Amino acid sequence: MALVLLLLLWSFVATSWACPRECRCSLDERGRRGIRCESGGMRDPLPVMNMGTETELLLISAPPGNPNSFTLGPIFKGLRRLEEVHITYSGIPALGAHSFWGLHRLHVLNLTYNHISALMDTNFRGADALRHLDLSHNRIQSVPSAVFRHVRHLRTLTLASNMIPELVPRIFFGLARLERLDLSHNPLGDLQPERFTDVPELRQLSCAGCHLSSISSTLLQTLPQLRDLDLRNNRLTQVPLGIASTALPHLVTLRLDGNHLSFVEKGAISGSPLTSLHLAHNRISRLEINAFANSSIKHLDLSYNRLSHLEPGALEDTLHQLHEIQLSGNSLHVDQLLTVLPKARQLRRLGLGDMGLTRLPPELLRHSRHLHHLNVSANYLTTFSTEVLFNAPHLRSLDLSLNSFRGLDDAFFESVTSATELRTLRLEGNPWQCDQCHAGPLLRWLQDAPDQESGCDEPRVWTCIKCIGPRGVAGVVLSLLPPGDLPACPFTTPSALAVWPTWIEPSLDVMTDEPELPRGQLTRQEDIDIGWSVKKMMREEIYLVIVAGCVLVLLLLALIIVGIVLYNRHSAFYYTYEDDPDKKQKLMRFKESKNNNSTPTKMPAKGQLDATIATIDEMTDIDGSQEVLEEGQNHAPNHSPAIVSNHSPAIVQNHTPNHTQAINHIHEETHTPDISHNHTPPPSHTQSQNIPLENRPSSPTL
Repeated sequence: MALVLLLLLWSFVATSWACPRECRCSLDERGRRGIRCESGGMRDPLPVMNMGTETELLLISAPPGNPNSFTLGPIFKGLRRLEEVHITYSGIPALGAHSFWGLHRLHVLNLTYNHISALMDTNFRGADALRHLDLSHNRIQSVPSAVFRHVRHLRTLTLASNMIPELVPRIFFGLARLERLDLSHNPLGDLQPERFTDVPELRQLSCAGCHLSSISSTLLQTLPQLRDLDLRNNRLTQVPLGIASTALPHLVTLRLDGNHLSFVEKGAISGSPLTSLHLAHNRISRLEINAFANSSIKHLDLSYNRLSHLEPGALEDTLHQLHEIQLSGNSLHVDQLLTVLPKARQLRRLGLGDMGLTRLPPELLRHSRHLHHLNVSANYLTTFSTEVLFNAPHLRSLDLSLNSFRGLDDAFFESVTSATELRTLRLEGNPWQCDQCHAGPLLRWLQDAPDQESGCDEPRVWTCIKCIGPRGVAGVVLSLLPPGDLPACPFTTPSALAVWPTWIEPSLDVMTDEPELPRGQLTRQEDIDIGWSVKKMMREEIYLVIVAGCVLVLLLLALIIVGIVLYNRHSAFYYTYEDDPDKKQKLMRFKESKNNNSTPTKMPAKGQLDATIATIDEMTDIDGSQEVLEEGQNHAPNHSPAIVSNHSPAIVQNHTPNHTQAINHIHEETHTPDISHNHTPPPSHTQSQNIPLENRPSSPTL
């Protein structure tokens, strides 16, 4: 009898918690029965029929290279105990009507990374207990009014990374209990205050990457419970004006990273309860005096801006209460830091990475007994004073990576060993010179199995510290070298000295007080006292010199090409004197006398077109033609090679490219030896006018 009851109980359990063959079934950390289908490549229909009715957690996903392909509808009716549903990377094109009908225990619905393009007001009907809805990373373009009115208990709504162009009126109708709203990475362009009147309890608003150029103070007044405002990666040019007021009495975090801020004006956050202000990756070059006056700032991030100078009173009102300040990526001179940081005696976290520093004075951290994290990575440090560790006895992490250390001395590692709270030490990315003088202390410390974690892929294994020289060990992991295999120092040492050579300080040409610019700018920072010089101008404006040189070279080449073209160009000019019979007659007489043409040239018949043509080559062959040309220069300004007719433009139609051949042919027919060798002088202009037309010598005709 007991065996029968056991079999019945087993069959009941097996029926109530069946598991599809593509999935894994197990209990989660809270003891809930879950089904996980994560292998990918699944197709319709969704195997809900093979899932037990007692299932409380459903997770269906896929790897990037093998996505699923599903459509949703009212398919979960048999799984009424579901509390969480996660269906991601499954190509869902739309949410069907009443798809979640009857799931009164459903609290979490995650449909990220699908192909949903629009929402309808019937999509969420029946899921009245829903608390968290995530629709991010889809293709949503249309969200109608009151689409969420059936999920009035919703606390978190995420619509990030979609294509929503605007927020329609009453889009959040029914969400009076909503606390967290994420609209990031949608091309909204503007946040209209009236769209948020239905979410008065909103505490966290994220609209990063929404193409915003301004924030209305009315919007902030509409959200009096707001605690966290994320406006990163937009186009804002100033801190929103409503921040410096009592309109947001609970606002503690403001994120404005990646905007277009160029300065922080006086009283920008005056009177605000802000404790965390993030202004990284802007264009800030100036902090006005009392910019943070009357504020409660404890965490200030100014990293990767354009700060090269700090006004003495810019941070004065907030330094005594700062717990964190990030200045990495700015070109601040170390002397500027010495006027500011010693006053920040409550600092827990300090970021001075990528600032072009070549030295770190111990007095910089003289009053930093509470410091927990120090980042001086990506600078040009070659030495590190042990006094820094002495001034910060509670230091937990120290980042010295990506500097110019060739080695560190025994005193440094003794200080590290005695720093009982130091848990992380990052030394990778330095040009370690693995000889006995530079790498000996570091190698001995590594072989003693330090308690600190590294910045390597495996924190307990120091495999990312590699030698850059000498040549025999270049590229070798330092911790794998036996001490005896380290090359000797680059100088000779008497054998009577200690086995391990003493530490040799770098030369003065390496230890310079001149800070360098952040490594991304690849140029050396000038000292603040250096004035104008030709060398400085050439270094700062070298790109202008290069551009000007290229332009001059191009202009010179253009002039050379134009000169060559003009020199080689063959131009022929045709002169006609059809409008001036006197000049025409002179020309023909000179041609006849030069060519010894004794055969009388017949005049064209009355009404016959007459044209006289002479090239510049012919004119140079005619004895005395220079005289004619000089007389006719002022009367023939047009040197274009054209045939001009006295009577009609029809002669132009008879002009062919072979006109030269035609003239030569006429010349051969009319040329005979000149027996008399007497040249008749050309008649005067008056005489030529009295000569009858039929007695005038005619010119060759075409």
